[in-house]
Order: sequence, then C-alpha cells, then structure tokens
Amino acid sequence: MSEELLELVPDLGPPLLALVVALAALGLPLPATLALVMSGALAAAGEMDLAAVLAAAFLGAVAGDHAGYALGRLSRGSLRRWLTANRRRAEGLRRAEAAVQRHGMAAVFLSRWLLAPLGPPTNIAAGAAALPLARFTAADLAGEVVWVGLYAGLGYAFSGSIAGLVTLAGDLVWLAFSLGAAMWLGARLLTALRR
Repeated sequence: MSEELLELVPDLGPPLLALVVALAALGLPLPATLALVMSGALAAAGEMDLAAVLAAAFLGAVAGDHAGYALGRLSRGSLRRWLTANRRRAEGLRRAEAAVQRHGMAAVFLSRWLLAPLGPPTNIAAGAAALPLARFTAADLAGEVVWVGLYAGLGYAFSGSIAGLVTLAGDLVWLAFSLGAAMWLGARLLTALRR
C-alpha cells in the first residue's frame, strides 16, 4: 500500500501529501517522511510548488498530531479505567503521565522530528496526561517546522539522489537516538554506581 501511495504523490500533489502526513501522525504505518522528501525533490524539479508542499505537510502534520492529542484527551476516562485495571499497566500509566508532565514540551518537540516514530504515542499520552493544549500546540508547531523544513529541504537540495538521501536521513535519526539512549543509560549507570 505504501508504494502505491508514493506513486500517487506527483499526480495528486499537496492534498495527498497532507493526508498521508496526517494519517501517519495518527499512527498509521505510512511513509510520511519519504513522501515529504520526495515532494521536496519534485518541487526542485518543478513538478510541484515548494510553498504548497511545505504548507500541506505542515498542516497535515499539525492536524494529525492534534487529532491524536484529542483522542488521548477524550478517551482519558475509559483509557484510564482500562489501564488501571491491571497493576502493571497502572504503573506504566503513572510513569508516562509523570514523564509528559515533567518533560512535556520537550517530549512533544523532539518526537516531531528527531524521534518521529514516538510522535503518535506522544500525542495520545500528552492528551491523556492533560498536558495543556497551548503548551502541546507550541511544542508541536515548533517541532513540525523543523521536521517539514528538514526533510522537504533535503529532498529539494539533493533531488538527484533521493534513495541515498532517505537512507542517510534514516541512519542519522537512528544514530541520534542510539547516542541519546547510550547517554541516558550511562547516566543511569553512574547514578547506580554512586549509590
């Protein structure tokens, strides 16, 4: 299904890009980043309007993110009842809510572009943890500006070698994630050793 959607991007342009990005922000396994890079490359080739690509991706991402936030906010009661019915899930919920309350805006901002696979669950967790909408929106808008600018810009700048660029971008994201995880684990280890 993902390949068929990617083939339609040049034909249907920005509206399809907005839809793909919005659905991916809700957690559907769609190639939003690849579609954005490809759209940037098509804009460089004169096949799509760059301003329309940027606007469509940004609006689609923000709409999808806010739909996920609303889902978390609206299902909070039933979600909470289901999660707290099991002691293990209840502890996980407590930790997730504490993390969103403590690092809410940073978690939202980084999950837009650096840790993009964590974006959809972060949206729902932020809504369920009642992160204020204004704070969620501010972090979301800033993060999506970075994501859209970064990936559309990469597609635009390196339109001649898209396949290599997408691979490199994916590798860089995993490298950054791995370094962050190693630093976090190292800090935890040092704390444990000091005790």
